[in-house]
Amino acid sequence: MLIALGAIVFLGVEWTNPKTFGPLPVWDKVMAALFQSVTPRTAGIATVDYGQLHPITLLSVLSSCLSALVLTLQGAALNQYRYGRYLGIVYIIQQPLRRRGVRSTYIYGHRS
Repeated sequence: MLIALGAIVFLGVEWTNPKTFGPLPVWDKVMAALFQSVTPRTAGIATVDYGQLHPITLLSVLSSCLSALVLTLQGAALNQYRYGRYLGIVYIIQQPLRRRGVRSTYIYGHRS
């Protein structure tokens, strides 16, 4: 969805821009728009000069970068929550064992 929306914005705004997509053949314009729609969220490679892009296109690129950042942070937060919950369970299991003098335990295949 984000790739298609970004490509549509690139094509719609930059189609006739002589400094970006204007001189390209139709098929190359479509491929460049798809490529430019994907790369801000991954490698950041540019096939056109960003200084020559229309401000609406730049806003689209920045919003796609922001969406990638938000999705990445959500994934990281979810992993931290899961890992923290795991550590809490390990701590709760270990406490009665430590009171009995057990110094090393194996829980979920990990030695602690």
